[in-house]
Amino acid sequence: GNYYLDYLSSTRCMLVWFKRDSLPIRSFADCEIAWTSFNRNSMVFNCRWDGFIRDSKEKRWGHPTQKALEVFKWCINEFTNENDIILDPFVGSGTTAEACEKLNRRWIAIEIDLEYCKIVKQRLMEVLK
Repeated sequence: GNYYLDYLSSTRCMLVWFKRDSLPIRSFADCEIAWTSFNRNSMVFNCRWDGFIRDSKEKRWGHPTQKALEVFKWCINEFTNENDIILDPFVGSGTTAEACEKLNRRWIAIEIDLEYCKIVKQRLMEVLK
């Protein structure tokens, strides 16, 4: 949503991930915005995620724009039910897939980069032990 609002229709429900709570200001965005088509109020989730300063201790998987697992679990819990199918057309390091596995959702993941596909496979093998 941060970069494509000019191309999206208006909505009541934007999801905002505020990732810089009490961190110094730098050149990166303080938040990320996701557009939804849901007829609900906009929501904010606070989860620090800036380099080594992170609320979670989850493993970094080698993708430059890896997202925080807790953010994806929040989104999936808020807007889906168990056994729903979640589509991630840009799966990257597999955060969506891991969140779905932990929350009993089915998922479809698409990724063009073979190296990231290998990362997702390794990640899920560790998560599903």
